[in-house]
Amino acid sequence: MKMALFIDNLTTMLYVLTAADVYIAYVLAKGRGMGRESSGPLLGLGFIALILGASVDLRWPLPGGYNIVYGDPYVLFAALLISAGVMSLVQSSLKGIEGLGVPMGIFVIIYGLSILENGLSTEPLVAASLFVLEGLSAIIASIALARGGRAPSYAAIALLGLSAIVALAIVVPATFVHPVAFSKWFP
Repeated sequence: MKMALFIDNLTTMLYVLTAADVYIAYVLAKGRGMGRESSGPLLGLGFIALILGASVDLRWPLPGGYNIVYGDPYVLFAALLISAGVMSLVQSSLKGIEGLGVPMGIFVIIYGLSILENGLSTEPLVAASLFVLEGLSAIIASIALARGGRAPSYAAIALLGLSAIVALAIVVPATFVHPVAFSKWFP
């Protein structure tokens, strides 16, 4: 029996991203910050994201530069989720998350601009928009979690919700196309 070397991580990556967006928006909407009960979902999503992102970075299963623009930011995303999960678990202040979320959000925006500049994906504008929205979400959500306040929380909820909608607009059709497209693929 031949085993395929190619594994399409992108659909799972987008579903995990959507779940994290929705969960963080939910936590912000509750207005109580991330208590210990948030550690499980954050760590669970973070470790799945780390495995998926590292898998792309280490195996290069995608064509060329796609591995860089999809794998690298996903590892950063995983680090942010895991950090927030650990901080929630030990009931530490989330003030430190701002120092991590802001630069990581900027990096994700830069990757999005690279996707647009280099015409990566079948819909570069949509993919780049998702990256920019996710980067802005990371920046604003980390500020909202670290400092509190209604305005940053509402802005983060809106950005996370919009990011989740764009991610779903990409991943739901891919969920129906990818199994057929890769059904006959063998190394």
